[in-house]
Amino acid sequence: MIILKRTHIKLAFSLYSLCEKMTEMISIGKIKKNLQTKRVGRRIYCYKVVSSTNNVAKKLAEENASEGTVVVAEEQTSGRGRLDRKWFSPKGGLWFSIILKPEVKTVDASKIVFAVSLAVANTLRKNFNLKAEVKWPNDVLVNGKKICGILTESVTSDKSLKYVVVGVGLNSNISVKEIPRNLRESTTTLKEELEREVELESLLCSLLFQIEQEYTTFLNKGFADILKRWKRIASFLGKRVEVVEAGKKYDGVAQDVDEEGLLVVRLTEGTVKKFTVGDIKVRL
Repeated sequence: MIILKRTHIKLAFSLYSLCEKMTEMISIGKIKKNLQTKRVGRRIYCYKVVSSTNNVAKKLAEENASEGTVVVAEEQTSGRGRLDRKWFSPKGGLWFSIILKPEVKTVDASKIVFAVSLAVANTLRKNFNLKAEVKWPNDVLVNGKKICGILTESVTSDKSLKYVVVGVGLNSNISVKEIPRNLRESTTTLKEELEREVELESLLCSLLFQIEQEYTTFLNKGFADILKRWKRIASFLGKRVEVVEAGKKYDGVAQDVDEEGLLVVRLTEGTVKKFTVGDIKVRL
């Protein structure tokens, strides 16, 4: 079955659903050859251009797409991050979303972001020997600069969890010069760090494998094991930080991330505050 639309191309296969060879960036054969997952990525939809891979994934999930279905795009025109912020998503990056259907309480779905950010950071460490770290609640850093953002969106039905869509945006084969000026000081890319481009198919397969491993650990062992290893590579713990929550700034020392995934900060005046959401910045 071949479905052609003005903004994207989609081909459906029995095992994979992948884009026709749109550019030299994507190779169906390489993905099939390298993918070692049991469930995640066994059905993949690949697009040339979409508004957001999360939007496409949610539509597929509503059509009862199977768990582990992946949506990949060469470019996003309206990529977004946490708090509905615009995410710069040009050609050369790795932009993808995964449909998950965990049998967990709705309140625990937000913890999946820790498993995914841990997986991304460990993939960058293992594959490229980069000092990748995590930053609460959903970022991966390299050399103190953001290289990856993760967005999880949960959908419920009758107060029970229906599915979770996890969006991953990894700055890969992008020059820093392409990044908007206001983001350059705080953002990096694999191309910048490695001084070369990477094979996106191989990187995607590595990421999907590692994400599946950590997701399985989360389901089988719970959040504690994930959180313990996540905190080992956290960039901010024990450091003086500024946290912005609902437009208000708080200064203090980041003491912990608790068993619910909340950020624990001892404020300058001595009190302890827990944050469910917010932006954190390490103060020098």
